Amino acid sequence: MLLYLMQLPQGRTWQRYGLLLVAYLLGLRASVGRIGGLDLYYHDSFSAKVVAVVITAFFVVMALVAFRKIDLSRFTWLAWLGALTYPLYLLHSDIGFIIFHRLQHVINKYVLVGGTFMLILMAAYLVHVFIEKRLSKLLGKQVNRLLDMLAK
Repeated sequence: MLLYLMQLPQGRTWQRYGLLLVAYLLGLRASVGRIGGLDLYYHDSFSAKVVAVVITAFFVVMALVAFRKIDLSRFTWLAWLGALTYPLYLLHSDIGFIIFHRLQHVINKYVLVGGTFMLILMAAYLVHVFIEKRLSKLLGKQVNRLLDMLAK
C-alpha cells in the first residue's frame, strides 16, 4: 500500500519512507523469528541469511517497480498473472498445508514445492476464469446497490 501511495513524487513523504522502513524491518524480524519454529516443525534447517535476502529482494524489486525504475508495461502476461493473485492468496495456505503435511516424507521437497506451486496456480486460474470473471459484474452491481441504499 505504501509503495502504491509513493508511486508519484508528491506521495513520497518522509513519513511514508519511515513507514516503509518500519514495514521492512518488521517483515525481517517476523520472518527470521519464525525460522526456529519452522526448523522444528519441518525437521529441516532454514537459513536466516537466505530469508533476509529474499525479503530484501522483494522490497527492492517492488520499490523499483513503484518508482518506475523498472517498466513492466510491455509484459502483458504480468497483468494476467496479477489477476491470479487473489485466488492464489485464498487457496495457497490451506491446500498447500494439506499437501505438504501429507506428502513431505513421500516426495522430494523440491519436487513437492514445484508441483504444489503449479497445482495451486492452476486452481487459482480456474477460480479466476470460472468464478471471478463470471460473477464480478453481478457482485459489483450488488455492492453498488447496497452502498447506494446505505448512503440514503
